[in-house]
Amino acid sequence: TVSGEGVVRSEGDATANGDRPGVRGATVDLEMNQSGGKARLEITRGALVLPGAFEEPVVPLDALSADAQWRIRGDSIVVQQVSARFSNADAQGELSGSWQTAAGVGAQRFPGVLDLKGSFSRADGARVHRYLPLGIPADVRHYVRDSVIKGEVNDLEVRVKGNLLDIPFADPRTGEFRFSGKARDLDYAFVPRGLQPAGQLPWPSLTDLSGDLVFDRASMRVRGASARMVDVPGLQLSRIEAHIPDFINTTTVVVSFDARGPAASLLGVVNNSPIGEMTGKALTHATINGEAAGRVRLDLPLATLERSKVQGSVTLAGNDLRMTPDTPLLGKARGLVTFSDG
Repeated sequence: TVSGEGVVRSEGDATANGDRPGVRGATVDLEMNQSGGKARLEITRGALVLPGAFEEPVVPLDALSADAQWRIRGDSIVVQQVSARFSNADAQGELSGSWQTAAGVGAQRFPGVLDLKGSFSRADGARVHRYLPLGIPADVRHYVRDSVIKGEVNDLEVRVKGNLLDIPFADPRTGEFRFSGKARDLDYAFVPRGLQPAGQLPWPSLTDLSGDLVFDRASMRVRGASARMVDVPGLQLSRIEAHIPDFINTTTVVVSFDARGPAASLLGVVNNSPIGEMTGKALTHATINGEAAGRVRLDLPLATLERSKVQGSVTLAGNDLRMTPDTPLLGKARGLVTFSDG
């Protein structure tokens, strides 16, 4: 408790001790008394230290300016208004909102109740994972870390509202948690190699992916995206959806996409990936010419990839198709070839 009132100006570090937050390289103008106060914080080439918030608790900053006002009533602390602008190697943006200690019979006062809005003009896609709070399961944060290899996220909007003990607010009645932005030129491995069983063929990776990236409560989604496949010439992908519907209860990635390009390239994706094993190698000896279009859906439980499921189809529009070397050639075939793990 502060008695009396006054104005304090401080330069330097207020380093975190144990589980307490702090700052590095800060200039602070502080005015306070026993009932509240206000402060202005400036950081140049410093850091915020936020233990218990992120897996990497030290957030380096090139620049940050923040203003806050608060009041104290008994055990209750209310930060009525906070606004900040910041930039570092990972992102540049603005945040505004309020915070208060949790109230109610038996309530745990900290980490408190947050009402935050933010907008980022730029963000490094490969670093999005480090700003996902610890309330999101580690396997999901690590999946984002290992699957989003490079690229940018622009026009990123952030909304967090509710008791931070309940983040990511899987029950809509408890609060809001949403990150949404425009991904551009991402390299995305929807099944990172490190998650695969030893000896399994690699899943294809996507490059030049552009679309929407959304974290909404307990789900993650890449939607409305287009991309190319690494090392698969001529094949263009569209209507890409990659979705983790509920990462609190089970981490299953559902991936679907349309593909168009050389029919041989599309067939190669099936035969030179785990899809070939999942379909009993039914198309291993098939040959096809010309162009084709296809649709693929994959259900990939990351903890048990051997239980993955696939459904797909290839539309033929006058292609020459031979299923095996000893079967007749189907010249200028038209129709739909479907495949699945069943």
